[in-house]
Parts: sequence; C-alpha cells; structure tokens
Amino acid sequence: MNDSPEALERNWRRSLPWLVAMAAPLVVLGVMIWQRRWTSDDGFINLRVIENLLAGAGPVFNAGERIEAYTSTLWVGIVAVLGGLGVRLEIAAMVAGWALSVVGLGFAQWGALVLAGRAREGFGGIWRAAPLPLGALMYAVLPPAWDFGTSGLETGLAIGWLGFSFYRVARVVDHPRERPARVPYGTMALLGLGPLVRPELALFSLGMMLPVIGATLRARGWPSVKASTLLVVKMGAAMGAIPVAYQIFRMGYFAAIVPNTAIAKSAFGSRWEQGFRYAENFFGTYELVLPLAVALGFWLRLVIQTARKGDVLRLLALVIPTFVGLFHCVYVMKVGGGFMHGRLFLPALFGLLLPVAAVPLRGADLRGPGRNSGAGVWVGAVGMALVVGWAAYCGTSLRVAVENVHGIGDERGWYARLASHENPVLLEEYEAMYFIKESKQALSFAERRCPSGQWHEEGAPRGCSPFLYVRNKHGELWPRLPVYTLREDVAARGFKMAQMRISIGMTSLWLGRDVYMVDRVGLANPISARLKLRKRGRPGHEKMLSNSWYVARFAAPTPGEDASVAAARRALSCGELAELEEAVRGELSVERFFSNMAAAARLHRLKIDPDSWRAAQDFCGEPALFEALAGGRGGDPARWQCPQGYHLSGYAVRRSEDGASIAAIRPRCEGSSKGLAGRVEGPELGGAGGAWKRVSCEPGERLVGVHAGEDRWLRSVGVVCEAGGTRRQAPRVGEGGEPVEARCPAGQRAVGMVARTGALVDAVGVVCRAPQDDADGVASSSR
Repeated sequence: MNDSPEALERNWRRSLPWLVAMAAPLVVLGVMIWQRRWTSDDGFINLRVIENLLAGAGPVFNAGERIEAYTSTLWVGIVAVLGGLGVRLEIAAMVAGWALSVVGLGFAQWGALVLAGRAREGFGGIWRAAPLPLGALMYAVLPPAWDFGTSGLETGLAIGWLGFSFYRVARVVDHPRERPARVPYGTMALLGLGPLVRPELALFSLGMMLPVIGATLRARGWPSVKASTLLVVKMGAAMGAIPVAYQIFRMGYFAAIVPNTAIAKSAFGSRWEQGFRYAENFFGTYELVLPLAVALGFWLRLVIQTARKGDVLRLLALVIPTFVGLFHCVYVMKVGGGFMHGRLFLPALFGLLLPVAAVPLRGADLRGPGRNSGAGVWVGAVGMALVVGWAAYCGTSLRVAVENVHGIGDERGWYARLASHENPVLLEEYEAMYFIKESKQALSFAERRCPSGQWHEEGAPRGCSPFLYVRNKHGELWPRLPVYTLREDVAARGFKMAQMRISIGMTSLWLGRDVYMVDRVGLANPISARLKLRKRGRPGHEKMLSNSWYVARFAAPTPGEDASVAAARRALSCGELAELEEAVRGELSVERFFSNMAAAARLHRLKIDPDSWRAAQDFCGEPALFEALAGGRGGDPARWQCPQGYHLSGYAVRRSEDGASIAAIRPRCEGSSKGLAGRVEGPELGGAGGAWKRVSCEPGERLVGVHAGEDRWLRSVGVVCEAGGTRRQAPRVGEGGEPVEARCPAGQRAVGMVARTGALVDAVGVVCRAPQDDADGVASSSR
C-alpha cells in the first residue's frame, strides 16, 4: 500500500463523496429529530423518578413507595448524572436522546463496513468499497425515528447502544489473525448493558456475544476445553456483572423481577390481533416492503459471499442481528404492540438493518481490495436508487393518521396540538394543555382549604390536614366526599395531598414532590399494575384502578365509608396482597431486602380482582355471596354492596330522554337493625336521561330480586318483594321488552346490586345473603 502524502491525499479526495453519502443519513436524522424535539408524558415520569433520586429518596416515583416506574435503568442513570451536573432534566433528556440516536446510526454504518472487511484502510480508503448508506437511510427517514429520538424516553439510547455494540462486535470479529488480541472484556460488558437499556434488548446481548466469544477463542488458537471453558466463564462474568447486580437490587429493593411497567402492560401475555394492527400501522404506513426487499437482497449477497469464504464467525455476526431483529418484531406483535405509533418497532427494525446499515457497492471482498463485476455494481446501484426514491417519498409525504387507529396514535402530534406549541420540551411549555390546567385546579382547591399562603410552606401546612383529592369519574362512592384525610403514615413522609390520574408525568412534576401522584393505569402503582384484565382496550391503558382501591390505600378510615372501600381495606390486609404492600412500603432493612428477593417471583405472578369484594374473597377467604343478573351481555360490568348491616331496599331509576329505555339506575339501602337508621344510596350507573323514579317494596316486605323487560337494552325495571314466604313482582318503571327476572335463593335477601351499563342499562340484578349473616361477602355468579 502506497503511504506517500500524495497517495493519501488522492485517497481522501476519492473517499470524500462516499463519506458525504454516509454522513447524509446522520444529517437527515439529526436535523429532523431536532425539528421535532419534545418531551412526552411518559418521559416526564422518568424525570419525576430522577428528581426523587437526586433528592435522596431513591429511584422511585413517590417517596416511600418502592416501585420501578421506569423501563430503562441505564437511561434514568444517564439523565440523572447530567441532572446532577446541573443540566435541566428536560434538556438533558432531549440532548442525550438526540446525540445517541445520531451517534448510534454512525457506528452502525462503520460497523457494517468493518464486518464486510472494507474498513481496514480507514476513512481514506473507503472509496475502494464505494459504500452506500442503505439501512442507515431507511431508518433516518422514518418519522417515528424523528419523534422518539427525543421524547424523554430511551429510544435514542437503544439506537446508540445497538449501533456501538454492533461496531464493537465487528471490530472483534475483524481483528487480523496475525496480530495478538486482548480478551474483549469491555465489549462483553457493553453487551451486558442491553437489558438495562430495555429488558427485551437482552435478545441482542445474548445473540451478539456468540461471535465475540468465538473470535476470542480463535485468536488464541482454539485452546483446550478446560482453558476455553475458563475463558468463556470470565467473559460471561464480565458481561453479566452489571445486569446481575442490578437484578439482585431490583428483587431486593422493588420486590420484582421485571420493571413495574412490564407488569402493568402485561408484557408476557399474547394479543396477536392487536399486534398485527400495530405492525400494519407502522410497516404499512411507510410502505416498507420495497426498501426491506432491497435490503434483503444486499444482506443475502453479503451472507453468500461470507459463507463462500468459510468465515463462520463473520457469518454469525452478519446473521444474528437480522434474525434477532425479526424475532424482536414478532415479540412486539405478540404482546399487542403499544399505543405510541411505531415506537416499539424502532429498536427491532434498527437491529434488523445493522448488517446493511452501509453496504459496499463494489462487494464485500474479505481478503483484498478486489472489485465486483460491472453488472453487480449496476444491480447494486439500481437497488440503492430505489431506496433513495422511497426515502424521499417517505420523508416528505408518508405520515401517520392524526386520529388514533385501533388505539394507536401520533403521540407527538397530539401533545404538540394540545400544548399549542410546536416543540413542547420544557414543563412550562405544556401550560396550555389540560393536564396542567387540571393540576392548577387541584392546587387552587388545596390553597382554598388552607389559611392564606400556608399550603406552600415547607412540610405539612399549618391549619389544614393533608388530604386525598377524589374525582367521581374514577368510580362514584357513597357518601360522596371530594376529599378524604390522608393516612398518617403517608402524611408523615411529607405529602400534603394525593391525587389519582391516568397521565401522571407532567402532572406530578407540576404539582411537586410533596403531592402523592397515584397512577390509575399502573406504571407507577403496584396494585393497578396487577389488576386482572376484564377486557382488552388501548394498549397500556387497560387496567383502571377504581376509587375504592385508591381511597382504601391512602385515606384514613372513615365511619360509614363506602362498602367497596371497606372491602378493599380488608383485601389489602390479607395474604399476598398484604405482603406486597409491606414489600414496597415497609421500612427497608437487610432482612426486608432478602425477604423481598425471596418473594419477588411470587409477587410477580400475583393477580388482583378489580372488584374489591371479590379481592376480599380471594385474599381473606371471605364467603361468596349469591349473585343473579337479568338482561343482556352488553355494557360494562359493575357491582355495589350495601354497607355492613344494611340491605337493599330499592332502586332509583331514570329513563332515557325518549322514554323507551332505562338510562341509569342507583341502588338504595336501609339499615337492617334499629341501630342503623337512615338510608344509604349507592353510585349512579348508566347515562343521562329524565327524572329519577323510585322502585321499592312495601313496608314489611323485603327485596329479594328484580324483574325487567329486555329488548337489547332494558325497557323497564321493577323489584321482586317477599313477605311471609310469598313473593310478588312490584310494578315496573317503564314498559315493554321481553320479561326477565333475577331472584335470591329462598331464605336470602338482596344486599347489593349488579349491573351492566354504558350509555343505557343493559342488565340489572341482585347480590344476596341470608339475613342472619352479618359478614360482608363476595358474590358467586348465577346467570
């Protein structure tokens, strides 16, 4: 090789156009990520955790409750380090995600050329390979790659880790055999970080370690079995040290074997139909069939050329990322994808494209600077031209729909529109969004409860007790109270208020660390994360915690409180549910740490019935009560029981505006003994309509059932009454429909209501028990 200055200058001039071509996707990606920079609500969840971490409360969402509310440990660590250096957290997350995305794409291209054997002469000799940035261009023009290059989430880190890891693997495999090589402990440690970027990236870690181990053994002349085993063990230790250490910490500190986000999103279940929709929403929207077909052709060419050379390790390094990427795509589809358009497919697609991130137009001659035939060059040029044409079309014209499709949406566009800001990165740039407006309303409410200015004092405000802010849309309770007194142990940790919401990221930061933010859908809540799924809905938003559980966990007991709250309190004090509460909220000690480790796998499998009465049966062994329902199968199921010592005395019924159907129903209870005077009303179930009308039994009778007229919805409703062993049907409210009836068994009376409702009432029924049975139980179904 001619190393004269003239030759070097000539090589650099020849290489410059190809280097510009390789830089083009980096520029496109970097510019577009910057133009679409933002912070998502889930990104703000990470920032809340980091705030607590930097304040000394640990990596938790709410101080005093050890919940792993983040998916990427490494991402939280990186942003926390930048925050500790004084960088504002939103800026730290934005810049880190942007930089890692671009750097990862650059390393992916160079790693692909190294693996093809065309990078040994460095940048100045790149003209000999005539590299084309095939896979890099495909990734760089995808709008989701622009959106999630920032967002406050770990996608940029995933791209950076995949690209750099692939480059390091390629370097180890391509190391000249005639030169001694050190054991690549650093590369193995890098690969081990995969599950700390995202748990499923462990697939890439395990796959890419194989050619690294093989290349290390080859460089040592394939030593004896004993020596090889010892070396592999050392390399495995280097790879596993950090993730295993963190897994031990996770089990002991959080009493979990996976992040709470994985439990909340049912990441181990199957939902293929939704997964195919998610794939169509991504691969179909950007018409990826053509560029993927071209990429496949280039990849097969590299694989065939490498196989002919007999270099098994290089072949593994080419094949493994692609197959792991495909497997990762299948996994995303299996679990049903997500609600953010394209986000979960980005690491999988990027990993799949790693071997063809940059492809040599003149072939992958692994032994020397030889060239392909002219025909081969032209075929490659045509293929690249097709991808360039698609890239221009995709980058300028193909966009996801504005409105959600099958629960999958353009998250960045939605947030930017509601924030009335093109690039909402900082918290205050979301001030126009209703999340923040509702937070301001909550703060205004809190300030009105306290003497002037005292709400903003450090610590518990004087003159007003810490409270629980309750909104009826999360489940109506009786009696209706807008606030409850916060539990003493929660208030003792410095919390002034608790509030339950679905979107908890920016709200939690706006309200401050002294407001306990309860996550209704479970990302940061150990109870809602483990709720049994009643029906499938928008991915990540299917488990909804009711006010019954919310009040039971965080409010001080109140005399005469809703029976569903009392049932939830009992469930929380029994069995594995009580163990979970103690594991995440009890004082952390050495003994507690090891106890949590032992319980982590068992608590991972824990499932909680959303119905607090059924949960009390499951965990406390309470007796099952009889339940009967009359009507159709439409609507959402609901049930409510009278407080202990009360029985069902009737219903308040509201007809629809046109009078043709039953629009809403509400149970009414009376005390079963003289010591329980007064009437208790339950929640309103159903929709809007006309005036309320009462259906009940006569004095001296007891309510033992319900009868109705059904025709798709309920057209009329009445009660079944009993006196002296004789039962009768009281007159109905409404008219028409096929007659249906639900009755208690002989000797029992109604103590609660079951129903199925939406905008109208689809079905109604009773929960029954014997009059002498004073225990609150859980109904066993009878249909």
